[in-house]
Amino acid sequence: KDVILHQLKHLQLTQKRNELLMINKAVVIDDSYKSNPESLEASLQLLNDYQNDGLKIAILGDMLDLGVDEVNYHKQIGHFLATLKIDRVYTYGDLSRYYHEGHLIIGEHFDNKENLIRSLKPWIQQTTTMLFKASNSLRLWEVIDGLKKEIKKMKVAVIFGGKSSEYSVSLSSAYSVLQNFPKEEYELIQIVISKDGFWYRGDFKPEEIENDTWINNPTLREVMVRPGTESKFFYVDNGQPFKIDIVFNMIHGKYG
Repeated sequence: KDVILHQLKHLQLTQKRNELLMINKAVVIDDSYKSNPESLEASLQLLNDYQNDGLKIAILGDMLDLGVDEVNYHKQIGHFLATLKIDRVYTYGDLSRYYHEGHLIIGEHFDNKENLIRSLKPWIQQTTTMLFKASNSLRLWEVIDGLKKEIKKMKVAVIFGGKSSEYSVSLSSAYSVLQNFPKEEYELIQIVISKDGFWYRGDFKPEEIENDTWINNPTLREVMVRPGTESKFFYVDNGQPFKIDIVFNMIHGKYG
């Protein structure tokens, strides 16, 4: 992965124009803003030249506004693909089916994005490099967005409060962080420590933290952490553990 990222660092990372993304274990090049014969050949050559241990997959949509020779332009891309070392070609759109002519690369044509996402989903679980390229009106980036949603969100815990005299400062800091927390990307786990040292998890509203009324939240459950090399959080009422991938400590003062 590091080698691939090093090779790609010269790319202009603008939105949907050679925008580089990581989706699970897959490197994704989102070039879905525009496509014409010259730029498509250049992008495919770039995909071909990557040195990686995984598959190289081209996900291609129509090139539009090419006039009366539009079908031939798409067929020519198919013949160009025959000269490259690309492992899969998936296509979407009315004209892109012609990309499959002139080569023996494994591929499939899709009439809807849902099925395309379903077919690509297994490939993000392993080392692959994917190129997405199409004319803008095909909205091929929606397939990328669909793949992002397939990833299990990382569980991020924000811990705040505590027995310190700076308890209120900690709540204020947590309030500011949680107001801007990217919930669409990560699963938020809120854990507050009371002034007398008890730990609680709950789906607290920002104003409950700001006003220090979180104790009245109906989702409140006492939790504990088991220290050691295999440290775990668990609920006190039933002993059930719950997973946390990363912790942000917002505790201030002596116990922070």
